[in-house]
Amino acid sequence: MAEAFRLQVLNAKDIRSPIKCIGPTSLLHVRHGEIYVLAVANQNVDCCLIFEVLRKMVAVFKSYFGKFDEDHIRDNFVLIYELLDGNAARQTGTKNSHICI
Repeated sequence: MAEAFRLQVLNAKDIRSPIKCIGPTSLLHVRHGEIYVLAVANQNVDCCLIFEVLRKMVAVFKSYFGKFDEDHIRDNFVLIYELLDGNAARQTGTKNSHICI
C-alpha cells in the first residue's frame, strides 16, 4: 500500500483530495509539513473520524517531541511504537497518554 500511496498521491502534480480510492481500498492522509500520515481502509469507514484520529496522533506526537518532523520521528521511533501499540493509542488526549507511558 505504501508503494500505491507513493505512486498515486506523492507523485501527483497537484493533490486535490486527502482521499484516494484504488479499487476497494481507500487511502486517507493528512499532511503536516513534509510528513504525510496515512490511514488505509478496505471497508466503508467514517472519513471524518479517520481524519480526526490522524490529526490527534500528530498532536500527541508533537506534545511528546516538541516538533513533528522526520528527524524527531526517527529519533523517537520506539516511543511512537509504544504509543501506537499500547493503551495510549486508544486515548486521544495527551494528558492521558503521558500517564500511560
